[in-house]
Amino acid sequence: MRISRPSSSTNVEAAADRVLHLWSMITLPSDDELAVLRDTLMEELSKQHQLGERDLVIAGLKYLHQRIGLKK
Repeated sequence: MRISRPSSSTNVEAAADRVLHLWSMITLPSDDELAVLRDTLMEELSKQHQLGERDLVIAGLKYLHQRIGLKK
């Protein structure tokens, strides 16, 4: 029996959800800020769609940390 793997877009969406959940606990952004972050995060993670969900979460957290860090 063969187990089907989720599509890469499903992995990207699931990873983005996990990243934003963690990020919102750390930074307490508004809903508007989260919406903007989700768009840019999805774009960034889509470039790395070949990664598994766990690695996408790590990449997403690194991306947000660098992106937010540049604004300080």
